[in-house]
Amino acid sequence: MGDRGGMGVDSETIPEDDAVGTDDIVGKLATKKRGGTEKEVGIKDEPRLGWLARYCRYCERNPWTGFLSVFFTVLVMAAVVGAFGLASFDSESDKVGVSRTAPIHHIRHLPFRHDDTFSGRRYPSPSAHPPRFIRRIYPTCSYVSLVDPCTYVSQEWVILEDEVTSRTDAAEAALKVRDRSIGKVAGAAILPREKESEGGTLMFQFESTAPGTSVFNRESLTLMKEIEVLVLSVPGYTDVCQLKYDGEGENATSAGCVESISPLNFFFPTVTVHANGTVQVTPDGNGPLVDDIDAVVRAFDADRRSLGYFLDGGFDRSTLFNRMTRMKYPVGSPLKGFADNSRDEEKQDVKVGKLWLDDVEKALFERFGIKAGFLSSPYLGIPNEKNTDVRWYAAHLRRKDSQLVINYDLAWAFASILSVWAYMSISTGSVFIASLGMFEILMSLPVSIFIYKLAFRIAYLGNIQVLSIFIVLGIGADDVFVFYDAFKQSALVPHVKDNILDRVTYTAERAAKAISVTSFTTMMAFLATAMSKVMPISAFGILSATMVFFLFAVNVAFFPPALMLYDRYVGKMCVCARLVGDKDPDAEVAGSKPGKGTDGTSSATIDPKSRVHAWNDSKPVIARVMSPRVRRVTVNPFALAGSYDPADTDSDAEAGTKNYAMDKKKLRRVEWFYREPFFYFIKSPAKYVLLTAFAALLVYGAWGANKLEPPAQQEQWYPSDHMMQAFANARMEFASSDEDRVRLF
Repeated sequence: MGDRGGMGVDSETIPEDDAVGTDDIVGKLATKKRGGTEKEVGIKDEPRLGWLARYCRYCERNPWTGFLSVFFTVLVMAAVVGAFGLASFDSESDKVGVSRTAPIHHIRHLPFRHDDTFSGRRYPSPSAHPPRFIRRIYPTCSYVSLVDPCTYVSQEWVILEDEVTSRTDAAEAALKVRDRSIGKVAGAAILPREKESEGGTLMFQFESTAPGTSVFNRESLTLMKEIEVLVLSVPGYTDVCQLKYDGEGENATSAGCVESISPLNFFFPTVTVHANGTVQVTPDGNGPLVDDIDAVVRAFDADRRSLGYFLDGGFDRSTLFNRMTRMKYPVGSPLKGFADNSRDEEKQDVKVGKLWLDDVEKALFERFGIKAGFLSSPYLGIPNEKNTDVRWYAAHLRRKDSQLVINYDLAWAFASILSVWAYMSISTGSVFIASLGMFEILMSLPVSIFIYKLAFRIAYLGNIQVLSIFIVLGIGADDVFVFYDAFKQSALVPHVKDNILDRVTYTAERAAKAISVTSFTTMMAFLATAMSKVMPISAFGILSATMVFFLFAVNVAFFPPALMLYDRYVGKMCVCARLVGDKDPDAEVAGSKPGKGTDGTSSATIDPKSRVHAWNDSKPVIARVMSPRVRRVTVNPFALAGSYDPADTDSDAEAGTKNYAMDKKKLRRVEWFYREPFFYFIKSPAKYVLLTAFAALLVYGAWGANKLEPPAQQEQWYPSDHMMQAFANARMEFASSDEDRVRLF
């Protein structure tokens, strides 16, 4: 036979993968003496290895260095995010840039902080420029000079190029400028609690649930009166109510609280009979219920401009049927210690809550027996009494409930994380591997924020981006399963299963290819959302794509040294950390440990620095030895290259020959299915049918995407049976009056 690989080795006389003496090696290794040293001809000290194979070799020699390098790099980046507050969320008070001199159609949100603009909070650095490719996606006020800096608005969820949005912004800006300039124009400052607070004002809706029965009946009106007495009996209303003033400017004096806007003032008037026999009716809600309820309803209909606030849009004049009514208790703004009502609105609302509104909510809960369910909002469900639904609303109470719901959702999030970790532990059979996978997933958010803010220079971070952790929870777990399955299957591959370095290298090279494809396609899908005109959605896509890339990179870098440490230490310390199907950690692994002679001593010592993965080259690799015996490692290069012989019934899709076929009897059912019947199915002409079907599906999907339209109505953030959502849905069903704020677009 000829030489193999120029080594002069007769393949017919070499026993397969056996430990042989130096005298038994066929092929007479030529030696040349140079300066007293011997060099073995034909031995490849440095075979051609890929970067991943070299990394696995390094991890075998220095597993702790490789493991701790990745571990502490991730921890340091996460610590920077926590120490400098990079993960703090933008709230409603955070700003986005608007050029003061630019035309209205050039208004853009400002997800990046620029040196010519200022965020007012977190990016004082003058070098905060976004990358060039991101600046092409996000036109900002980067070209505004310092002479005319950017002003700011806080509506990051709206599409600013829209004409309706532009008109609304202009109207609201004009109203705020008017409010702030009243003092300068009139020569007086804004008086305390002179304006109505939109966030603190408490509103009620009452709806009759009895068919054909108007809400203006004695039982319902009595219920409304009971609730009003309860609300006004809670201490603190006089400290937060909207005030009315006599006079203007510095000479103005408070005349007490503004009257509540309530139909009860007219149904429960104070009737005074004077000495001359005249009767005076004062609609103050402090008297008994009137006898003629219909007369009061006719008065509401007669003066729609002033009293139409109490009628719904479906009011029937002939029958006086009115299904719903409403009332409100105005809270004043600005409170003491605040300059005006348009600044620090949320802080003022919180103060109103502490002084009065939170106690009112507690009293109403006790009155109707409302209790929160397990990890749910107490506002789920609408109280009904005397065939009347009762709903109340205040922006401060809605924000409180929203925060409560978010906290409950976070509790479910922790439960989902725990369940995914438990599933990975059961599926992989190793708590150690599952814990490493969960570490990668949880660290993906802070590390991606580190890159997102410091590398991409994107300052905006909203609540919606937290949802990325749920997406990568599945992606990260899938990466762990792919890596684990490859490692487990490596135990069935001949000439790989007997050496941990060979197994880890085989696993890394195989899993990295699969994970890279799925990670790339997922990243592209998220990056496509970066073209959205809605800034939070666009930023969500960028951060999610960064998290997916991080998971891929850290998975490939983290698991090789982790598996080395597992093989050497972890699997021997605790049974719970051992992979399912692993051998006894104390058992001798053929090929990775030298055999023992008749005297019980080791007959060979393999130099770990010369250990290589055997499948990288088709030629036999002879390891250097420090004893009279050597171990020759030979591997069929086609067995791991994916080639096969369909005519050979003993071969399979991965192994190329009978000698190197994987033991299919040890495969799990899912592995066997994809390895055998599924593989041969897609190799058959059926693949053309599948390609045609998917092409048709792609065309249909493109056609359907082209037909998508924006929603005609505002999206519901709560279920329909949530009190806050039901209140919002019913607001448009009332008649208009002077008490309603009407916006003209």
